Amino acid sequence: KRRRGSDEVLEGRSRQKMVKQKTVHPSPEKLTTSDEERFKAAEEEVEKQLSDQG
Repeated sequence: KRRRGSDEVLEGRSRQKMVKQKTVHPSPEKLTTSDEERFKAAEEEVEKQLSDQG
């Protein structure tokens, strides 16, 4: 019983880690480029909104 419980817990933890890694880090190279592009795009959008309001 103890073995089964610990195994299930380990499987659950590893599964959660896998999911987290997939969601947060799909692939380092793609992530860095897309994040930089998103950041630049977001900054541009903010500047546009500010200029429109002003």
